[in-house]
Amino acid sequence: MIKKLEELGFEFRNYYGTEAYVFHMNYSSNMRFSHDFVYYPNENTFYINRQLMSGLKTIKEEDLIRNHNEVNTPAKCKWLEIKKSLQDYKFEIAS
Repeated sequence: MIKKLEELGFEFRNYYGTEAYVFHMNYSSNMRFSHDFVYYPNENTFYINRQLMSGLKTIKEEDLIRNHNEVNTPAKCKWLEIKKSLQDYKFEIAS
């Protein structure tokens, strides 16, 4: 799975004090927030993190997909693409 993450553009780096594979979605004019999709191999778990003015917040997958007012469409589409690409692997998604 690690090779596939790297092919998808994930980078292995220190993420707030813990090593993880991170895909960062920069804020753009059609996104209200920036998002990080973070995979921790030791947990076999993905976290969907949203950068708010007050700081980083882990959100549920359903909150990203719900996508009220189309404010996070690029992040939603990218997450669904990543998830589809990894459909042959077993992993958890934090909530």
